[in-house]
Amino acid sequence: MKKIISIILSVAMLLGFAAMPASAETDKTLKFDEDGKFRILQFADIQDNAFLEYATYQFIRDSVEATQPDLIVLTGDNISGGGSPTKGLAKLAIWRYMSIFEKAGIPVAAVFGNHDSEGPATKEDQMAMYESFDCFVGCEGEDLTGCGNYNLPIYSADGEKMLYNLWMIDSLTYNRHPEDEKDVAYYENDLEGYACVHKDQIDWYVKKSNELKAANGGEPVPSMVFQHIVVPEIYDVLVKDAKGNWALPEGAEGVLGEDPCPPHYSNGQFDAMVKKGDVLAMFTGHDHTNAFGVKYKGIDIVNSLRRLLIIRQY
Repeated sequence: MKKIISIILSVAMLLGFAAMPASAETDKTLKFDEDGKFRILQFADIQDNAFLEYATYQFIRDSVEATQPDLIVLTGDNISGGGSPTKGLAKLAIWRYMSIFEKAGIPVAAVFGNHDSEGPATKEDQMAMYESFDCFVGCEGEDLTGCGNYNLPIYSADGEKMLYNLWMIDSLTYNRHPEDEKDVAYYENDLEGYACVHKDQIDWYVKKSNELKAANGGEPVPSMVFQHIVVPEIYDVLVKDAKGNWALPEGAEGVLGEDPCPPHYSNGQFDAMVKKGDVLAMFTGHDHTNAFGVKYKGIDIVNSLRRLLIIRQY
């Protein structure tokens, strides 16, 4: 069966405030519905502390109620680590939005951004906090650089066959000699800027992709990637306008409100995904005023802070 992605470029401000239902039991097996659809609601850069702005709380709550997704994905900078100066406050920051999802009984996955672990709560601490919620379907993942490198299969409506795959990847934090020793593992060179997905993470992706392909009769399993920071290849797609500013290429949908901020180097993540042929799209946050989708080498590179995605099975 051929599968294509239908992307709704943004989730607009949603009308009407509705009370969330009582806590519901979460079915953690991700499946297409009987109409052959699977709906994902992405949030990036909530980036608040324990005292989440009430308007933000309302927006998240009402987005969930209005869209009724099959999965919610948090794509990094989920909290402001520096704004949560104790582990207890970091836990409260996470609880503020996770309690919405728990009440709705909707599965939730998460990856980390560069700001999540800037306080005393490490990524591992925060992953344990997420795992305390019944609705959470993510995990710390294998013993790789970072925390939260894992994949999530999506099955047919009867739960019998894997039809789709979601890659969750930790795009790490900063590529610099850190004052805080938590960043030591991410330093690779003197190019500074943001860290890059490391080679062991890419090797894991390639190995797992091969395993999924073999189990799928030799055909790549159609997949999407969720991570916080966009890949450097974004600048291979953008063009310069008449004033010399970066702009979206002709025909691209969305808004480029600021220059993207990828790492200053690449370990070959994007090329590996092009070569494997399974990844149809990558979804990132990080750049707060961007909301666009561009295609490069067969992969949609999509950036925004809120997005409703509909995968259709044909």
